[in-house]
Amino acid sequence: MVTTKRIILFSIFYFLFSAQTAFASQIFFEQRGPVVDVLLNTQGQNINAFEGTITADGTELSVSNIQNAGSVINFWIKKPEPSDGGVVFAGITPGGFSGAHGLLFSFGFEPKPASDVYLNAKNLTLLKNDGLGTADNATVAPFTAHTESGVLPPWYQNVLIWVIIIITLLFSAVMVWLRKHI
Repeated sequence: MVTTKRIILFSIFYFLFSAQTAFASQIFFEQRGPVVDVLLNTQGQNINAFEGTITADGTELSVSNIQNAGSVINFWIKKPEPSDGGVVFAGITPGGFSGAHGLLFSFGFEPKPASDVYLNAKNLTLLKNDGLGTADNATVAPFTAHTESGVLPPWYQNVLIWVIIIITLLFSAVMVWLRKHI
């Protein structure tokens, strides 16, 4: 009888406390070549304030080309910028954001030394759009960014293509000019 009461009591507390974390927002990452997107899944919550630092555990990142175009954050209190081998950011969205795949920002990276990098977030604060500024118990999905030596980044490949096209056009123009004048 006492054991049954303990099991029931334990079950009630378990479900009460696990329900709070079931709806916590989640920061996650997606990699596109040398670029990493920092994304947010609000799990149905409406979030209007975002702050944190993206870090690389055990590795210093050389961060470049930070982009916030298409971000769910409308007003930046602190635009994403490199800081101590990571990226710090803070911003707000009046009216809030609720969705499963909201882009916060993107950044290019190169680990020092070249290796795979485990990305994380620290000092993470997300506030709900509930009129009270209630903190959301956000989690961070584990992520390992992979680097590939010898692979050209996409923007560099595009530049090479345009250089080849321009050289080909110039060569063709010179050949046409030589045929007319010689």
